[in-house]
Formats: sequence, structure tokens, C-alpha cells
Amino acid sequence: MFRQRLIPPLAALALCGIAAPALAQTAAPSAASAALIALEDARFKAQVDQNLPALTKAIAPGALYIHANGVLQSGEQYLHDVQTGASRYRAIEASERSAEIIGNIAITHALVKLHVGADAVADKTITARTTGVYVKQGGAWLVKSWQSTVVPPAAPAK
Repeated sequence: MFRQRLIPPLAALALCGIAAPALAQTAAPSAASAALIALEDARFKAQVDQNLPALTKAIAPGALYIHANGVLQSGEQYLHDVQTGASRYRAIEASERSAEIIGNIAITHALVKLHVGADAVADKTITARTTGVYVKQGGAWLVKSWQSTVVPPAAPAK
């Protein structure tokens, strides 16, 4: 029986001499991308500090949050949970950051370690990959959609 071997899409592009700029790593982000990542860091800090006024200013009307556990919330539901402590972020560590700006839309990606829980005893760490979609409204970047996907723990070596 004939078995077809598929070439991964990026390898196929490389074989054809076509670059894949959206996935390529760059030496340094543009100033606009770096500013967007700094804005995201400020939002993470506001989450940890339960700074509702700052969070409210950062979220677009009609925003959706998809949490790492699969729960879907409106921006209003998310803000309510932060305000009441139902969503308690003790720390957020972000790495592997990227941001791409396309007109009035921006997309960010990161690897995050979320330290969540009511106190240090109940603290739980979740490692997740995030995708943020931002819209520029009134000169400000606002979160329109946010999704976190859990990164499973590495399998032990055999």
C-alpha cells in the first residue's frame, strides 16, 4: 500500500523559499509591540492587585474571557469575580512574549504561570499559553478576547 509522507507546512514553505514571517522570531519587538506587552504587564499587575478601576479601563465592551479551565465569561463577569475575590491572582509570570499589530487590532501570545488561590496555603500554579486580542478604541488598546490554554506537565522520562 502506498503511504504518503506529509511535509509540515513550515518546512514546505522553507523548501519553496517562502518565509513565514508571522511565526519567525525577531531580534527585538517594534516599539509599538513592546508598548503593548508593557500594557499587558500592567493589566496583569492590576489583576494581582485587584485594581478594578485599572482593569475596567483595560477591557473593551463585549469582551470575552476563556479561562484555562474552559470557563467562558463576559468581561463584566470577569471583573465581578476579580472584585469579589472569586478569581484571585496572587502572581502572574509571563515569558515567551510576542505581539503583532495589524491596524486597530493586536494579538499577543505568552507563556504564563498563574499563581491563583485565596492565600499562600491554597495557592495553585497553572502554566498556560495565552492569546489576547486587543482593539484600539479611543486611542487605547483594550482587551476584546482572552484565552488561556493549560500546558500539561511534561511526561517523566522513560
